Amino acid sequence: MNLNPWLLGTAVWFVISGSICLYRRNNGLVDIFWGLGFVILAAFTYSSRTIHSMESLVVTGLILIWGLRLSIYLFSRNWNKPEDFRYANWRKGWGTHWVLSSILKVYVLQGVIMQAIAIPIFVTNVMNQAALGDLAKRPSYFVVMGGLISLVGIVIEAMSDRQKSIFKSDSLNEQKLCRVGLWKISRHPNYLGEIINWIGIGIVPLGLEWGWIALISPLLITLLLYFVSGVPLLEKRLEGRPDFEDYKRTTGAIFPKLIGSKCP
Repeated sequence: MNLNPWLLGTAVWFVISGSICLYRRNNGLVDIFWGLGFVILAAFTYSSRTIHSMESLVVTGLILIWGLRLSIYLFSRNWNKPEDFRYANWRKGWGTHWVLSSILKVYVLQGVIMQAIAIPIFVTNVMNQAALGDLAKRPSYFVVMGGLISLVGIVIEAMSDRQKSIFKSDSLNEQKLCRVGLWKISRHPNYLGEIINWIGIGIVPLGLEWGWIALISPLLITLLLYFVSGVPLLEKRLEGRPDFEDYKRTTGAIFPKLIGSKCP
């Protein structure tokens, strides 16, 4: 098991994201590098192998599609914009120690979380050594099913991001909640797409030895988005607004309400 490409990829991500964000005094820009970090890990570990399995090819390809799209989208949205309120509040609370705190509580922490979520990459590109001719073999049901599920998630995430961008581009919607398109059935359809994407990626390696541990990835991203860094932080500042309380009552946080829901 060759860990060098994995460790090198992590180091490259850490140096690039940390240096740029600290130089610009904007920790919120680290979100741009989130998807790129997975791309770096996938590319480094895949390129270090001379023989590849179908699982390795599919997981790497899906990561490249998802990660590059997300990073490009967040770059166009966040670059040269004020620091995201979540990161700004944290940095203000850290005072004169904001640089060290940023390194430990933003970049190191995200690096650790990124590696945990990237378990499918580790399973396919590092743990399992491909045999000669593996790419010529018929793909397993897990590869096909997981790949299709992941692509559905990527499309949902891209569609929801596009719909919200169009909505926010209209000055008449400046103080309004986005409740159009996919945002009618989910308060965070982009998170829904993210979870579906990682469910698919987690399924792809199930035919490999120890492949089941890849399922930790979608479980972890679901818990984080539901209870830690996603829904709670974004919705905290909206609590008490009549339009948001109505939205919350009728629309699921991530997964649509299938029973008794009244979509606006």
